[in-house]
Amino acid sequence: MDAELREYLDGKFRQVDNRFEQVDDKLVALEQRIDDKLYALGRRMDDKMTALAQHILHEMDTKFAIADKKRESDDSRLKLQAGLIQSGSRAIARLTDYSETSEARWVDLTVRFDSLERRVDKLDPPAQQ
Repeated sequence: MDAELREYLDGKFRQVDNRFEQVDDKLVALEQRIDDKLYALGRRMDDKMTALAQHILHEMDTKFAIADKKRESDDSRLKLQAGLIQSGSRAIARLTDYSETSEARWVDLTVRFDSLERRVDKLDPPAQQ
């Protein structure tokens, strides 16, 4: 009976060992599938992140281009306004100079006119009435 029991138990142990080997093989296969899935998910995540980064860079380029055009437009407008302000101040300065000297010129013209009138009177005295 010992031999028979031993043989029976050896058979059972072999069955358990076979079962462990099958479970071990299944675990190895499952671990490989999990690794493959994780690798695929990682690749997809890399692709998605790259696409997202490219999209963000494209959007930023577009927005910066718009901002640059607006800044250039504002800069041109400010230069035009500065030119107008500067030419306006020069015109005001000329008018101020003119107004400051116009009275002196008017007096000078009056003096010259009076002098000419006297000279004409000397040449041709007015008729006495």
